[in-house]
Amino acid sequence: VKHSSTFGSDKQKIELKIAVSGDLNGDGKVTATDLSTINQTILKTTKLENEYKLAADLDENNNITATDLSTLNKMLLKIL
Repeated sequence: VKHSSTFGSDKQKIELKIAVSGDLNGDGKVTATDLSTINQTILKTTKLENEYKLAADLDENNNITATDLSTLNKMLLKIL
């Protein structure tokens, strides 16, 4: 699950964002929606940024490719 948390005193705040592999919309689970999103990203009809891009790059090569799509599909099939 991707969460934003604020820590620190009133004068200094630190925001942390967490990327969870395969969860591209931050709803806490890997679903067909995430699979559709990664497909749209590969086709360049949508763009993922920041923690969402990290969550989509499942092979950690700094590119979102068909390999990531295939891995996400396998993750989804294991859940079902």
